[in-house]
Amino acid sequence: MTTAAYTYKHRHERHVSLTRLSVILANLGLWAGLIVGLAVIAR
Repeated sequence: MTTAAYTYKHRHERHVSLTRLSVILANLGLWAGLIVGLAVIAR
């Protein structure tokens, strides 16, 4: 029981960190697209 709860908690934390990482990557991609779009318009 304790092991299962610990494993679940560990997996959940890893899932949360992966979600946070994907959110950061999505934000970076959004900013990169915005900057590229502005550069194309300015050119």
